Amino acid sequence: SLRVSPDGADNVLQGNFPFKPDGIYSIFAYDTINLSGTLRALVLTDNLTPPADAKSNIRFIQLSPDTGRLDIQIANSIDTISFNARAYVGTLAASESLATFSSVNPGNYTLYVRTTGSSTVLYSIPVSFTTGKIYSIYCRGRKANLFGTPTGFNINYFSHN
Repeated sequence: SLRVSPDGADNVLQGNFPFKPDGIYSIFAYDTINLSGTLRALVLTDNLTPPADAKSNIRFIQLSPDTGRLDIQIANSIDTISFNARAYVGTLAASESLATFSSVNPGNYTLYVRTTGSSTVLYSIPVSFTTGKIYSIYCRGRKANLFGTPTGFNINYFSHN
């Protein structure tokens, strides 16, 4: 059983998930608190096997409900990594494809966000990947609340190791 509460009394996320004793998981609480006072949860089973020599592993998860499909491009002067036509996860059950990591060269990149099929950059941020590290990159917030504001569209990432 999993519960998330901002005050220790009111659960904004609660559910029974089939966690395995030796499993490794990422749990994303997302979406606006609905009329019943709860959030949605995305539970991914993680494979945190270290990346191949001199590599980093990354994945991208689309948690922004009003952006439509997004093309994500992570680029520097040497490499370009793309995650194309990524739809909002919505009420979909966690899928193996969301949990999968891609291998990339470590280094400093710029992450560009575009609406699928458009060449116009909606948002961009610098990102940096370190050798041997595993990262989840995700977008959150609402495009309607502008870009880069506390409740607006944002990109965040974290290292699992």
